[in-house]
Amino acid sequence: MADFKQAETLRIADSPVRDSTRLTWLWIPRGRQLMTTSTPRMIIRTQVLLALAFLLAAPSLLSAQGLIWSLPEQEGTWVRYEGEYKQVEFRPGDATGDKTFNWRRNVTIKSLVTPAEHKRAMYRGKQENCRWIEIKVETGKPGEQGLDTGPGGARLYKVLIPEARIFGTLINNNSVDADGIPVSFLPIIRGYRKLGNRKEEPIKTKVLQIYPAISLLKHYKAFRPETGQPEDPELDALGAVNAIKWLGGETLQSRVSRSDHSSTIWLSREVPFGLARWNVKITRSKKRQTDPREKFAKRTETTVEMKAVAVGTDAKSELAVQ
Repeated sequence: MADFKQAETLRIADSPVRDSTRLTWLWIPRGRQLMTTSTPRMIIRTQVLLALAFLLAAPSLLSAQGLIWSLPEQEGTWVRYEGEYKQVEFRPGDATGDKTFNWRRNVTIKSLVTPAEHKRAMYRGKQENCRWIEIKVETGKPGEQGLDTGPGGARLYKVLIPEARIFGTLINNNSVDADGIPVSFLPIIRGYRKLGNRKEEPIKTKVLQIYPAISLLKHYKAFRPETGQPEDPELDALGAVNAIKWLGGETLQSRVSRSDHSSTIWLSREVPFGLARWNVKITRSKKRQTDPREKFAKRTETTVEMKAVAVGTDAKSELAVQ
């Protein structure tokens, strides 16, 4: 059984910390109202724009990445998640009724074998141990040869990360790094991305934003454990493992729109990168500017359910660039 210890300040990679759910209210200026579309590519684009609108409105309110919680000791280790991606568009008064869209989603995370010349690099004025990480996200419909993602349903990211900087620490209910800086992104030395059938291109920033293009999973500033006790996350393909179930939530609201984001995650030391399973639910509601809050009506509901289905130690990069 995994040994999960409680303490006032702990590294997330070692153990979760008992905490409470944090609720954030955010006002969005008029003119930043976005409509949801009904294809995976357009949904992701809409969510990216909405996230940017929130960041521009209140840059101090950032949610940390929640996909990578620890690094496997052995280079070449990988984990693949599979699950369902579903969106419902609510259409009150429409004779055709609500519209539901379903896709399959695969997420693969690899810890690549890092060349010796890349194992050390400068980050914030210090020499850091580094490692190449690759993340692949595929969204589409089941096909004869696996998942049919179409021309734009696959996203591939290869980034060189400072190992010590991907772990957040919960201090006074806030998720921060060793310098007390909020863990809002995955910091990188350099990296590349390949979107659909396009040629790979360098990532121009020194951070990789996980939400929402890579994953709808957020690492909230605060989580709360359901029971605090290890449980089986029901990973049929991997067998029994020990994990602790955590709940998180956040609400973002303007005068005319509201987004409720909630997640359930199962953290485990027995699964590479620390995440065994996750569920996400995003509900977007709207109302007229002069109406009270009680008049918010649901417009869309997006749910994602993902489980680890395979692990290995023979990871190979799909991008030759370094």
